[in-house]
Amino acid sequence: MGRQLKNTDTVSISDGNAQELVTIKIHEGSHRLNITVTNANTGSDFALDEFEVQRRVFSTTTPSTIVTSAWETLANIASDYLSPQIPILTVSTDMTILAKNASGHITIDVLGIDAIRLNAACSGSTRNTDLTYYWQQR
Repeated sequence: MGRQLKNTDTVSISDGNAQELVTIKIHEGSHRLNITVTNANTGSDFALDEFEVQRRVFSTTTPSTIVTSAWETLANIASDYLSPQIPILTVSTDMTILAKNASGHITIDVLGIDAIRLNAACSGSTRNTDLTYYWQQR
């Protein structure tokens, strides 16, 4: 088992269109990114109604150069989480309907990926969502 880098953050999301929760810059040499999301909202019982995972990739010829600044969506609907496709390796639940006080876990193969971005929206008023994510390096 290699070195792990861990970060925890609490962000506020609101009703309506999905907004950015966090952009995670992938550390050189990382192979896996494990993300745990906890819908720890306060003062409401609203579930998430949108959750999107996006990536930005490196050039295959020059690893330190980003091919484009455009983001590619890896998952944003229920079937993406229930039957994940590479580079998403594992998902614990449908993240698009994460209930209050529930948690979900995603593992992504990050070889060749510059950054991962998470976007979310809730079905009601503004609330806090706890994010825990770490890189597993070997």
